[in-house]
This record gives sequence, C-alpha cells and structure tokens, in this order.
Amino acid sequence: YAQAEQFLDHLAVICTKTFGPSNILTINTLATLSRAQQRQKKYDIALMTIEKSLVAAPLGPNHPHRLELLVRKAVILWKLGRMGEMEELYWVVARGRVATLGIHHWAAIAAHNSLVDVLHLNNTWEAKKGDAQQLLIDPQVTVSEYESLYRRIIEENRATRDDDHASSDEE
Repeated sequence: YAQAEQFLDHLAVICTKTFGPSNILTINTLATLSRAQQRQKKYDIALMTIEKSLVAAPLGPNHPHRLELLVRKAVILWKLGRMGEMEELYWVVARGRVATLGIHHWAAIAAHNSLVDVLHLNNTWEAKKGDAQQLLIDPQVTVSEYESLYRRIIEENRATRDDDHASSDEE
C-alpha cells in the first residue's frame, strides 16, 4: 500500500494539473489514494485526500460515485471515533440513494439498512427511528433530472407493468 500511495500521490498531482480538480480521473485517483492511505491506517491523511475528491461534484451531489465516496469517508470517521459525523454522512447517503434510485432499488435498501445499523451503533435509533422510516417515504432531497433518471424510468416501468396486470385481471 505504501508503494501504491506513492504512485497515486504523484498521479493525483499530474491528473489535477492536466485535467483539473473536477475531472472524474482526478476524483477517482484521489479516492483510490485515500483507500491506500486508509489501509495503512493513515486515517487523518486519508480523510484529507477523500475530502479533496469530494469537493468537486461534476455529476451532481447525489451521483452514485459521490455517495460511495461519502460512505468511504464515513468509514474513515468511524476509525477516528467521530461517530456523530459518521452518522450525518449515512443520513446523506441514504437520502441521496432513495431520492435518486427509489425505495425498491437494492442500493437504496442497503443504504437505509446501513443507516439503521449506524443509528443502533450510536444508540440513537429510538430517538431517530421515525425520521429513518419517513426517509423512505420522503427523502427530502432535491435531485436533478439527470440524477433521478434511473428512479423515473423504473417507476414508469413499474406503473406500466401494474397497469398491464390490472387490465389483464379485468379481462
């Protein structure tokens, strides 16, 4: 991991200069660099590196790649014992997944289940379980048309399929 860190650190500098800080190649390089740092237990440095990759959100704040980076950041915060900040990130991820993918998508379900686990871990489940359940009904996140494309397509297909089943049942 030390060799990977050295290589990726150099590559991140090149990517930033060549493509800019908001380019997906730069973001991915920084994300991978933070993983190499994290695996060496360099949590503070890994946190700073992943923060650099999160600053730019070229595909939107609720893009799946960015939400995955937030989960990675939350894991680093957990390693640092910063449980409150970790919980906040799991809320953001769960809201983003539900808003962009809908409540039936496996990634939205997994994000919600992870949030519930974190709430139990932090002993805040009883106080926040109503909010966690409400999140599935109304994530209270505004998403762009691009970010919600998957959810809209799936919901339209589900509605069409349900209509087809209802009309065939009537016959």
